[in-house]
Amino acid sequence: MDAGKYFGTFRACYGIKNAIILNHAPVGCNWGTMIYGTSQNLNDLRMSSSIMHEQEIVFGGENTLKETLISMDTNYDTVKNPLLVLLVGDIPSIIGDDVSGIVDDVEIEKDYVIINAEAFKGDAEKGYEDGLLRLYSLISKNFDKKTNVEKDTNINSINLIGVSIDDYKIEADLKEIKRILKEFNIDINCVISNCTYSEFLNTPNADLNVVMGQGFEFAKIMQKEHNIDYVSVNYPYGIEGTKKFVKSIISKLENNIYKDEEAFELKYNSLVDYEPYKRASVYMNGLYSVPVSIIGDFKAESMAEFLSQELGMDIEVVAHFGEDYKTDVLSSYTTMIFGSSFEKGLSNDLDIPLIRYTYPVFDNVSLSDNIPYAGINGALCLVEDILNSALSRCGKFKYNI
Repeated sequence: MDAGKYFGTFRACYGIKNAIILNHAPVGCNWGTMIYGTSQNLNDLRMSSSIMHEQEIVFGGENTLKETLISMDTNYDTVKNPLLVLLVGDIPSIIGDDVSGIVDDVEIEKDYVIINAEAFKGDAEKGYEDGLLRLYSLISKNFDKKTNVEKDTNINSINLIGVSIDDYKIEADLKEIKRILKEFNIDINCVISNCTYSEFLNTPNADLNVVMGQGFEFAKIMQKEHNIDYVSVNYPYGIEGTKKFVKSIISKLENNIYKDEEAFELKYNSLVDYEPYKRASVYMNGLYSVPVSIIGDFKAESMAEFLSQELGMDIEVVAHFGEDYKTDVLSSYTTMIFGSSFEKGLSNDLDIPLIRYTYPVFDNVSLSDNIPYAGINGALCLVEDILNSALSRCGKFKYNI
């Protein structure tokens, strides 16, 4: 499953928490982005649609776009929602709606940006990249170096790029990542895309851009225009995976005392508690050589590395959304799938557990921000869910009552 460029662009933009999104597209595009985007937070609805029907497809959607723009600009307070993102979908692009002309006529009070996000022009990753690049135009217009605050030279500041506000367990994961980085004197200046508009505009004040799977084009233009270096890292799954994540970041930072290997190891080891794993050592030994398949986005390789190198599981299939992986999984020895809600049918066909770890997840909720999958604590939560999923399948007893 790859939802195409439109969904990727939507996710890049919707992560600005006080932005409002107008989908100029048929109602299905609005429903799809809404149901996947808000499944983890039903109170966060900041979007609307021009709702193009057959009439607009035949005669043009400019009138309905104008009415919706006026309504959104009026009904959403400019202070509370200072940015409007207008996403232009397949149909208005094909029929040639004059979107820029309509926006000029309306004279919107908020900051705004128009983004062409035709699904047929690329996959979700390209949509995410293009979306951030268009959002960058807001930084180039609004960033004021005079607003720079005096920095504590003992603390490094980074932008974390590549996540989305609708990622499964995103709040818990970010809380854990921030906790660990703070132990190494690293603060997160901005999380893209999970930030306010003002935080987004402040991204040039970071010391380093940390890219996790997507957002490279945004990092490159930041490097060119603001002389901010960037580093590519894997998503921090597992104890060793998290260690690599932190070390990769520190290797690019100046004046961080944990560039010293001995100091780093001493600090990192002090954060890890192996006692809970020892309590389940017998069960954990049972995970060794268990065949599993991992489906997902850029997180798939990081998850596979954790399962293989830290838990000793056998990786049957690693595949990305958009690839034809079903035949490979069905013909493999897979006994557990790691994926999204879209892999539920596959797990039902094989009658094996599904561990949901990546977008989109719309048939499970993640309410607690203390149960991450990322980081040191996330490793323990993942192991717990894996063991419980496996144990729940043990022994299918039939009782005669």
